[in-house]
Amino acid sequence: MANGKKRPFSGAPFNMGSTLQAVCGKFGKTRKIFFCVRKTTLSNRSIQFFPHHYNFTIEDFLNAGIDEKQPIVMTEKDAIKCKTFAKKKLLGLQVELNLPDFFLNEFTKKVKGFINLSDQEI
Repeated sequence: MANGKKRPFSGAPFNMGSTLQAVCGKFGKTRKIFFCVRKTTLSNRSIQFFPHHYNFTIEDFLNAGIDEKQPIVMTEKDAIKCKTFAKKKLLGLQVELNLPDFFLNEFTKKVKGFINLSDQEI
């Protein structure tokens, strides 16, 4: 996050003996973070949870025992909040949402219906 470089998670700069620290908010799909952390070859891993939509501070990291010299992985949404105090070991995971076509079609119909209803009321 500190230098703005983007690369695949598999190309992240992990060294043998490193402890990969995952930091995430408590939300419905935390298993994605677990999957990414488990996918690495590092045997030392730790995961810290914070409330969803949390505004992180450096003190939060220090109080949770997060070692800024070890790699820290967060979702990009959370990591951007840490940019002011992020060191080069903070890595933001870009999350992409893929919705099935049927969901998008139904959602679009409902939004169009809502807009038409609002237009008629005006």
